[in-house]
Amino acid sequence: MRAKDFSIPKEVENIIRRLADAGFEAYAVGGCVRDLLRGEKPKDWDVTTSAKPEEIQNLFPESFYENKFLTVTVKTESDDPALKEIEVTTFREEGKYSDRRHPDEIRYAKTLEEDLARRDFTMNAIALEFPISNFQFPILNFQN
Repeated sequence: MRAKDFSIPKEVENIIRRLADAGFEAYAVGGCVRDLLRGEKPKDWDVTTSAKPEEIQNLFPESFYENKFLTVTVKTESDDPALKEIEVTTFREEGKYSDRRHPDEIRYAKTLEEDLARRDFTMNAIALEFPISNFQFPILNFQN
């Protein structure tokens, strides 16, 4: 299975393209990549980016940012519930998890690799480049 065998919905493509055109890195990440690899339709789409929340909001005036996890929700005009709101999260690193569920501290990360390293060692740690050519994985790099 090759990365270029997958397609990204236009709503997600538009978000990633707008971030890239503004000079930021941006990747589809997490459960949507897992679902694509399984041959399933993703239930939702997440994007990780080098853009800070304020920069994301400047690019997407229809977005909102109401959390401490560096996640901006970008609204689209899609009728598909999986595409109506796309979560766009700044590359981040996390501190300890005192409650085993939520990080005590969140810091900006500089690279995709730092962001993926904080994720559990599962499909959540795989990112899909756009234009679709590679999967990025902190330990392995699947390329076409």
